[in-house]
Amino acid sequence: MTKQADKDWRQSVVEMLPRMEANAGTGPATGGLTPATTAADFGPISFHGNRTPDDPAALLDGLPLVKMTALNQRALDLHGAIPSFDDVQQVRLDKQQHANRIAKLVAHRSEGGFGLGDDAPQVSVERKKLERAEQELARLTSLQEIRTGRWNSASQLSQSVADWLLRGGVPQGCQIETFEDAPLSELLKKGETIATAVERFRLRRRELAADLHRVRSSPWPSSLAKVAAKELIDRLADAGMPNLDGAIEHNLPISFATTRLQSLVYNTSAGAIAYGESPDAIGLRGCSAIS
Repeated sequence: MTKQADKDWRQSVVEMLPRMEANAGTGPATGGLTPATTAADFGPISFHGNRTPDDPAALLDGLPLVKMTALNQRALDLHGAIPSFDDVQQVRLDKQQHANRIAKLVAHRSEGGFGLGDDAPQVSVERKKLERAEQELARLTSLQEIRTGRWNSASQLSQSVADWLLRGGVPQGCQIETFEDAPLSELLKKGETIATAVERFRLRRRELAADLHRVRSSPWPSSLAKVAAKELIDRLADAGMPNLDGAIEHNLPISFATTRLQSLVYNTSAGAIAYGESPDAIGLRGCSAIS
């Protein structure tokens, strides 16, 4: 069985030789195989599409661009004023080192310490350094919390404006126009602080939102429904008006307006529809109602 299999394999190779030689005569000597594609066979590929800009400044010009830049700069300035993590961590490490130094100075000699008393000069110096480190750490931590809150507010405002500009906040076909801010003296009442004015405007905004919800939840005025009903009846009456011209001029029967009726036939094949005409009874009743 093995010899027969080998003979079949060799025979198949012999049968392939004429085809391989024919391919070799018409192209490169590749043994009948397609040559590998190289980088030179590829040309430049261009991609075209509508890409939304990542920078909102590309959509602004003039004073709006100046205000957007100032808003971003304010966020950057507030972020730069935050004590860095490395500075706070260094003060925290200094505090721990002074605490460890005091513990070693007052520890007994059997425990590897120096056995000094609490009133020793070396211990007093380290305690003062420890107090200063604790005060500096508390100061930096407080500044970090306060200034981080301010930076978060400014950065969220800047990001909200950018998202509004880049994510379809400006309706299609509309342009942003320059609008001068009102002076601060006109926004504040007499003796009012900025924080109090902000809360007053927030309260007014909530009141306006409540009024808008109440208006949207209210039913439509009945006067509008009456006008729409009258227009519908007049339109039906005009369409169903009887033709009296033939009866007056030529003594012909009075002709009434007709309407086309459509109905689905159930006792035949599926989808059968019947059509017919009938006097426009609704329009005729509208005529009688008007008269």
